[in-house]
Formats: sequence, C-alpha cells, structure tokens
Amino acid sequence: MRRGISAATINSTRCRCHPNLAYFVKGQGVVGKFPALLSLLCDQQGQAVTLHRTYLTPKGFKAPVEHPKKTMPYPSCKKLTGALVRLGQPENGTIGLAEGIETALAVQEATGQACWAATSAALLETAVLPQSIRRVVVWADNDRLKAGQKAALRLVERLIREGRKVKVQIPDRPAEQKSWDWNDVLATQGPGGFPELGWFSRMKKLLLG
Repeated sequence: MRRGISAATINSTRCRCHPNLAYFVKGQGVVGKFPALLSLLCDQQGQAVTLHRTYLTPKGFKAPVEHPKKTMPYPSCKKLTGALVRLGQPENGTIGLAEGIETALAVQEATGQACWAATSAALLETAVLPQSIRRVVVWADNDRLKAGQKAALRLVERLIREGRKVKVQIPDRPAEQKSWDWNDVLATQGPGGFPELGWFSRMKKLLLG
C-alpha cells in the first residue's frame, strides 16, 4: 500500500480489502464504486457489531467522495460505544490501542504488536477492553486542536482506574502539519521511527534485523 502497510498485515481476521465496493448517497443510491478497506467492529465479548468502510482510490489515497470513511448501521440490540476493530490477538495480556484503522495497522507493521482501532476519537475514549488485558499501549494521534490527545488522556485515566498498566506514545508532529499519527511516521520514517517499548522491544528488533 501507499502508506507502507503490507497486504499480509491488512488481511487479519478483522480486516479485508474489497476491490470495487459500491458507494451510496442517501436519496441517490449508488454513485460510484471504489477499492475499500472493510473492518469489523466488535464489542467487549468479541461479538460483531457492524462494519467500518474506508473508501480509497486505486493508488491508496482517500476516495474523492464526501465521506470516505463510513460505519454501517447496526441492530438496535447492539451498542457501538466501546466497540473496537480487533486487529490481531493480545499477547501475554498486552494490546495496543489507536484511534484510526490505518494507525493500528501501521503499529502492527512496524512493531509486530497487535493493535486494536477505535475508528474515531470519541470511540477511542469509550473503548472497552476484556478483563484479560492488563497492559495497554495507547498510540495517540498528535493534532493541532488536541482532540486526539484529549481522548487518549481520558481513556488512559480510566484504564489506570481499572487497574491496568498503560503507556502512551504520541508522535512528534512537524510544525507545518495540522495532524500527525503513527501511520504518518511509518510512511515517512519507516519502522525505525517507532519507539522501543519494554515488553515487545525484542519483537521489534527481530523485525528490523
């Protein structure tokens, strides 16, 4: 992919690529078809809630539509609040959390750590984790308005109250950029731009040689 994420990383059990997915506009029906990244949002028990769609161009840029990222409707018996895209399985009770799907995939690509995505700052703040997860790395966004950082901070405070060990990683944002995330780091610096983090530093060293 254009953003440095391999097909092997994308094709996890909760993420798939569609070569030509229909794009709907209310009142107009199908207005086009685009490549898309499909991701499954699951609740605390790991049960499916709904699908998240990221529409792209053939070259991997955001599709030229009003809403390139869409969450499908879900049954009234389900709750979107707390749901996450579970990209990979926790190892030794440890998981990464990120706001965006591309960011979570970038973390997996660079470090080998499983990382779950919330799809938005609001859902990151309300993320609900299984009790079996005791250590969390929050891979926060760095945006000029600080919405991502504030959501990550509120999440961290709650996870600590729940008795979990938490680390927060925020990328350095170039002054000219309004926002910067770990996918931007992967695209511009490669895996070497990611920090060493105690319990999976050995995995990173193996990946980087």
